Order: sequence, then structure tokens, then C-alpha cells
Amino acid sequence: MSNDKFRVWEFKNKLPKDADILVFFGLNNSASGAGSNDPSAIDVSWHQKNFEDAIQSLLDRHAPAIDELEGRCSVAFINAI
Repeated sequence: MSNDKFRVWEFKNKLPKDADILVFFGLNNSASGAGSNDPSAIDVSWHQKNFEDAIQSLLDRHAPAIDELEGRCSVAFINAI
């Protein structure tokens, strides 16, 4: 972490498509600060892209970039904190 932001994101089980996911859902490395200091600084673009991808995957009948297992890992991580 740097300036209260994640700067590195790694997948437990690496797959070839991980690079594309990180680019599409990637962090804004130029941003500074965090929502804990300023709630208006929270970047919602990751959430928006996740929702858009989930809806598009339903419409196109393909697997979403972030599947239910990855989603559960995120929830477990937040609950652990």
C-alpha cells in the first residue's frame, strides 16, 4: 500500500487472462489519498466496470471476468478486516 491505496494486486492462482483483468479493472496509480480520509475521493470505476461486465456477460451468455469465486474471496477479505 502507498498513500492508503493498493499499488499491487496479485491473483492466488495466476491465469493468462489475469493481465487483461488487471488492465480493465486496474487501479488508478496516479490517485492519492483514500476514502477513509475523504469519502468523496473513493473511486467507483472498479465497481462500475464490474457491474457492466456482469450485465454484459448475462446478455452475451459468457462468463464474467470476475467470477463468483473471486467475488467470495473479496467478501471474505473484507469480513476478515
